[in-house]
Amino acid sequence: MHNQLDARPARRAVERNVATPLARAILSGKARAGSTVAMDIEAGQISLAVSGPDRRLCA
Repeated sequence: MHNQLDARPARRAVERNVATPLARAILSGKARAGSTVAMDIEAGQISLAVSGPDRRLCA
C-alpha cells in the first residue's frame, strides 16, 4: 500500500520544500548569521521570509 505519509515521501517533501529553499537563501547571501528565517504555507504554496542582521554567514 502506498501512503503519502510514509518516511520517504515525507523526506522528499521536506527536502524539496524546506531544505532546498533554505540552502538557496544561505548560498545567495539572503540568510546570514543572526538572521531569522520564517516559512509560511498559504494556499498550498510555501514562502520563505528572511529578516535580521546584514552580516555575512561566512567570511
